[in-house]
Amino acid sequence: MGRDGGNPEILVIAPPPFLKKLPMHAELFTGAHEKSLQLAERLAALAKHLGVHFFDAGSAAKSSKVDGFHLDPGEHLALGRAIAKQIQLISPDSSH
Repeated sequence: MGRDGGNPEILVIAPPPFLKKLPMHAELFTGAHEKSLQLAERLAALAKHLGVHFFDAGSAAKSSKVDGFHLDPGEHLALGRAIAKQIQLISPDSSH
C-alpha cells in the first residue's frame, strides 16, 4: 500500500555494467559484460510497460577495477546521491 491507500511509487534500478576485464572470477562471468550492457535497456522497457519509475545506475556510477562488478566507496556515494535526486523527482514534497 502506498500513501493514503494508493499504489506505492516503485523505482527499478539497473546496476552499472560489468567491466570488460574481470580481474577476479572471470570464468564465472563469461559474457557478463555484453549481457550487462543490455540490462538497463531491458529493465527500462519493462519498467515503462509496468508503469513504474526507472533509473540506470550506470549513468551515475561505474564498476570497480578491483573485480569488475562491485562498486568502490566513491561510486557508492555518487550512486546514493543520484538515487536521492531520483526519489526527489518522484516525490518532491516528501519529507521522508
